[in-house]
Amino acid sequence: MPYNAFNNTIFLDNTANTACNKIVEALQVQFTVNTVNADFALSGCAADYFQYATDYRFIRQITFITSNSAIYAFLAGSIANIINVKRAVAYEDRIQVTLPNDVLLEIWRTATALQVTAFNNVVLQLRNTIPAGLKNYCTAGTFTGDEAPLQMDPNQIFNPGGATGYNGSVLYQQGWGFGVASINLDWTQGTAVPADVDLKTRIRNYAASSEYRFFSDYEVEVISNRGTGNGLLADFFSATLGGGTVYELDGNPLKLSTVIEFINFSLLDAGQYSSSITFEVTGLDSRTGSRGVMETIEFPITVNVTGANDEYTDPVLLEYIHTIGEAMPQPQNLFVSVFGSYTITYSKIFTISGANLTDESTKQFNIKRTSGPRTFQIYLNRSVEDAGEGFYDHAITINYSGGSIVVPVKVSVAPTNEIRVTPTSFNFEATIGVEEAAPQAIRIVSPLPYTYEVPAWLTVNGDLGNTFSGTVDPSDSVNFAPGTYTGEIVLTSAEGTVTVPVTYVVKANSFTELLPGKINFTKDQIYVNLATRVVGSYLRAVLKASTYNFNGVLQNREYPEHFPIFNGKASFHPGEFVDSLMDSLKNIGQFIPTDLQSRVNRPFAYHLPAKLDIVMEQRAYSNDAVVNTYELNNLLFVKGTKPEGFGDDVGTMFSEHPVRVTPNSYGIVNFIKRSGVHTIEIHVNGVLKSTVQHDTVQNSMFGMIVSFKDNKPGDLVFVKISDGNGGYHERKFYVFPENKQSYHLAWVTEHEQLELLEFTGDYSIDSEYERIENSVYQNLVNIKEILETNKAQPLKANTGWLLRDNHVLLDSLMRSPRAWLFLPNTDYKIPLVPQSKKMTNYDSNKATYAYTVEFLINPENDAKVYPR
Repeated sequence: MPYNAFNNTIFLDNTANTACNKIVEALQVQFTVNTVNADFALSGCAADYFQYATDYRFIRQITFITSNSAIYAFLAGSIANIINVKRAVAYEDRIQVTLPNDVLLEIWRTATALQVTAFNNVVLQLRNTIPAGLKNYCTAGTFTGDEAPLQMDPNQIFNPGGATGYNGSVLYQQGWGFGVASINLDWTQGTAVPADVDLKTRIRNYAASSEYRFFSDYEVEVISNRGTGNGLLADFFSATLGGGTVYELDGNPLKLSTVIEFINFSLLDAGQYSSSITFEVTGLDSRTGSRGVMETIEFPITVNVTGANDEYTDPVLLEYIHTIGEAMPQPQNLFVSVFGSYTITYSKIFTISGANLTDESTKQFNIKRTSGPRTFQIYLNRSVEDAGEGFYDHAITINYSGGSIVVPVKVSVAPTNEIRVTPTSFNFEATIGVEEAAPQAIRIVSPLPYTYEVPAWLTVNGDLGNTFSGTVDPSDSVNFAPGTYTGEIVLTSAEGTVTVPVTYVVKANSFTELLPGKINFTKDQIYVNLATRVVGSYLRAVLKASTYNFNGVLQNREYPEHFPIFNGKASFHPGEFVDSLMDSLKNIGQFIPTDLQSRVNRPFAYHLPAKLDIVMEQRAYSNDAVVNTYELNNLLFVKGTKPEGFGDDVGTMFSEHPVRVTPNSYGIVNFIKRSGVHTIEIHVNGVLKSTVQHDTVQNSMFGMIVSFKDNKPGDLVFVKISDGNGGYHERKFYVFPENKQSYHLAWVTEHEQLELLEFTGDYSIDSEYERIENSVYQNLVNIKEILETNKAQPLKANTGWLLRDNHVLLDSLMRSPRAWLFLPNTDYKIPLVPQSKKMTNYDSNKATYAYTVEFLINPENDAKVYPR
């Protein structure tokens, strides 16, 4: 029997109870009941309450704890597959989950053996052993001893990290990362060899990655590659990790330093030298019994060597920050190594001082001449304020007989001392385990010292300073459930605080924007996608569809499909598949009865939405073995494209424009609603006139006939359906005067619902005949024989005056496969097929329109003549 101890005796929130039951059930299947009962327990405020019940019965999160590393690893990699989640992030010490209804659930990891008890078959961590950090948001109450079920506080919040001894800012499955993206050194011959570099190194947690589940005994070998350059004879650096060139991962830290020592510089000629450190990760493969290479990571190193007599500058870049109206920044030194005469050309916003300078300036530029290696002081002048606020790029150019050297100068001018950041926001996107988000550049300028805070899943690489140019890098996608994660980079100085929003979209390697348990539309261009790094495979998808006809009869069908994987990606469109299986509306009698007045203000159901479950298997071409399996379940579909007035499983069709009606008209409001009992409001000229109580039961697609016989020309009639969030979806009708004719057209829309419009212009019916003849030459006479006569009955109908925007309805009519002309409250109905080939969507000279629409009658039999 499935685990079901979490019920309304524990939490009043059924979504929370279901999630908790599914987690424990999955653990009991994966491990054993005894293991789970000993090593996994409800903790935090909930566990505290059920051992010391008080009159305060609200909690701000659901907390579990485990002392079993295997359980934690399983949940870190599988939580989004076990329960429905809105977001989920796995840290070294905790897994944070946001459920679809925004209830927060967390699972903590501890190295301390659990002491447990039980309440109603729910295992609880013993009250006096619950870590204090897991009770940050418990509220004291008066002891009652009455263990009434707990409710969810609307202000949900996670406990802060680090509560159980593990690092709360490190993600569980973090990938490789370095303190800087690369090392680039400048060295002049004859000077001291550059000092050793301690490169911050973060190693991937291979033990926590399902991708490497067949490997163990992981090792990293550090390989110092020789590289390339001008006559390079020997290595110019040597790298070690953890004090050696081979580092065992099992049980050792995953965050440490790679020490880079620079060697053999006496053998380097002037020029550029490029190389890299290779981190080769190997593991023992249980399938083969031998050690194999799992992954290699390259870290680039570049050294620019300048000869003792070569021309160069030190530094190669200058930066200034200035606040308008305040003291000018301090001058910066620039050493120029040029032998012989040369000039220095620079903008008028700078001043240069130094020995033996001769002025050769022009109106546009300052030019100084000098000779020999010298150090100069570069000042920023107040004239820089004339350009106003902004970031400016300038240059100082040194021209000599053999060429020139350009020194870039970056200048920031601001009206205040506030921190300035570019860009002002970041957007990242990754596909889990396949394609990580690339780091993005960030530039920070602050005249004052500042600090910064970032979300735990974000890394800012670079060294802090008044001017900062670095990168922003989100954590590896394997730590997240598919979803959208938001956070802020918060920079603070004495002048104030600046926040930079960050959005991180994490897609599953089998991902789609189709929403499980929600209404989707078959004609929307939304695909199911697969991304993979596994080569030599294809995608097999089994599509299991449940569809209903207009009599409520269920039909289940299953179809296997095969799709190629090209460049690591495959995709298919399930909406088209479901659309082909869904029933078509062929008879209006079920919804437009002879006594139409009896249907007024009485909502009726069309049919249940179709349901689709998809099981996808990534299979190897070589032996058809299953590489990976993915599932998408409970995708609900309605025919057609998403209407303008639709959101969160509720909406009205053709609601974007009002419809012309008369007192003789019947209209229809087609809507989708999936929230039980609700009220439909009918307003006339802004005043609520009537309400209709409607229970959706299990259906989703509805229609309601509306009569305008009690309305007067000029009335504005609004039919409103609650969106469940305090707002409304509405359909508007404008009442016009009666015209000389009154008959109605009904037709099938793209959503397989009926739409109505009263036509007030003339209509005519013709009969056209086409004969099939045969000529026979008999007795020297040509005789004609009629073999068959085909009859067609075209119908032309004029809409009468319509509102300008009602061409949207006419467009739906002309694209419909079936239509009917009928007189309400009679048995007069003519089945039609639309035939018009064009219409005028817009004419700037007209406020109202009238259209003549052409049809072909579908007769009951060939002998029937309309009208009769």
